[in-house]
Amino acid sequence: SHARNTGAAAAKGEVLAYTDSDCMTDADWMYYLIGTLVSGDYAGVGGPNITPPAQNWIQACVAAAPGGPNHVLLTDTVAEHIPGCNMAFYRWAFEGVGGFDPEYRKAGDD
Repeated sequence: SHARNTGAAAAKGEVLAYTDSDCMTDADWMYYLIGTLVSGDYAGVGGPNITPPAQNWIQACVAAAPGGPNHVLLTDTVAEHIPGCNMAFYRWAFEGVGGFDPEYRKAGDD
């Protein structure tokens, strides 16, 4: 959360987009993420966290763990939460809530 806030402070644009260092984004990731953000009355948007096809039992366990796309997406346009590895917010919305809480350390690699 602290690093994400530092990145937001250094960014110059109106939109803040985030992924994680261990993610591989699709070549069109930004196009679809920002396209969705500007297409409606949204302050922020996100997408699923899709694991690559499992090649061994460890990868299969990771793919089946809670937080995958089938645990996040409630509908095609509504999510239970926005994964930190696939999200974008308007700067005004991000700053309006005070950014990320640097004390929160309960998920992922934060």
